[in-house]
Amino acid sequence: MLNKETNQTIIRKATEIVMKLRDKGFIHYDDTDGFREWVARAAAMVFAYYYGHEEYDNEEDFFKEWVLTYDGKNIDILRDHIERAREVFEYYDGYNTDNLWVLTAYLWHNEVGFEYAMSVYEQYALDDPYYMEMGSIIKDVIFHSNNIINESNLDALWHNVKTYRQSDKYKAVLNACVRFRHLAPYNAMLVEIQRPSARYVLTEKEWKTKYDRGIKPNARPIIILVPFGPVDFLFEISDTYPLNSTLFSRTENDILEEIAAPYETKNDVSDRQLYHLIERLSIHGIAIDLAFIAGASYSARIELLKSNSHTITIPIGRKYEVKWKADYLLSVNKNAQNGEKFASICHELGHLFCSHLNAPRNWKKWEVRHIPYSAKEFEAESVSWLICELLGIDNPSERYLSNYLSSNGEIPSEVSIERILSATKIIEDICSTNKKTNYKDGLLYKNCEDFRKHLKYE
Repeated sequence: MLNKETNQTIIRKATEIVMKLRDKGFIHYDDTDGFREWVARAAAMVFAYYYGHEEYDNEEDFFKEWVLTYDGKNIDILRDHIERAREVFEYYDGYNTDNLWVLTAYLWHNEVGFEYAMSVYEQYALDDPYYMEMGSIIKDVIFHSNNIINESNLDALWHNVKTYRQSDKYKAVLNACVRFRHLAPYNAMLVEIQRPSARYVLTEKEWKTKYDRGIKPNARPIIILVPFGPVDFLFEISDTYPLNSTLFSRTENDILEEIAAPYETKNDVSDRQLYHLIERLSIHGIAIDLAFIAGASYSARIELLKSNSHTITIPIGRKYEVKWKADYLLSVNKNAQNGEKFASICHELGHLFCSHLNAPRNWKKWEVRHIPYSAKEFEAESVSWLICELLGIDNPSERYLSNYLSSNGEIPSEVSIERILSATKIIEDICSTNKKTNYKDGLLYKNCEDFRKHLKYE
């Protein structure tokens, strides 16, 4: 049965096939259009494998989604190659043999009809190392590849690529999240993995509209995830050129300096920034205690409340608000400076959104990650560091991370990069002054049925 998740898997596997075959020199393309055409041809093979030679009543849904979320230009190529691939699978009656994949590779690569391919194939293609290796790559991706990149398996990718567990590589990933602050943290990491030397990346359309730059022939696209779709393609600044070269055209260095300028000077946290963050915590069921008194080295802590000792005010639209009992208490040292308070709040929120804390008794339960204290602190400090760097403010977490990474060859094995990046995105949205507070985005509304029922009757 066709479904959206399977459709996106087809496109992602097709993308990986094309990237691997290009790396091995089997195929070539000069631009994004060429890349997408090859992906359309590869997607036909993956589709035919999943659904054999049968026709499905809702097959048109796959073509519609292909046009809407990926590519409207190559739909005829996709349809044509699906028919060719089906003939191969029908010939072998679905049996997974090396011959099937060699023939598939030959037919796909040369864009010939099935009957012609068979006549050539039966003479010598079986023993052709070129098509045997190509068929092996295609088969491996379709059957065995676990590197189809999505948010839920970044941790597997992280652990499989062992070099990225090394401390210097980890710091490089964090720096990439800051350098590419216009991207979601997940995508910044994907850019770092695919192109560690990248300085600035945009889509082909963004390079043209923002900087009047085009993409050089043979530029290699960087694959990222997109909301409600499979993948998109970015290009590094060195793979672009001025479309209209004049005496006053901006150079690569001009563009890079322009991008970096707003973030060169780090600032302290203003009262407005701090209280904006504090006010937006109520939708997550969190009460704030700003009168907490502790030593200089203790800035904040978050805890699960076991009684109805604190009440929070939750805004519902512009003019309406609801009083509700708090489920968490975040205590902040009253003697700390604004920057310390801000970073410490982000640190404690890191614990919550990295699933280090239990859910309240009347909430939907989530899986608590029982990992060592050191791993929890490493994740929370990483989140706090990223938030402060992304917002361009002084960063108290810098010393902790620098000391750890310089003293240890690898990050703790229990650390989850997926959790760190996911928590960072959530907290960054909480800190944003450009987004309105929506109670439906909060943990309270999402996890507490009593709260949702209360709103219905208010």
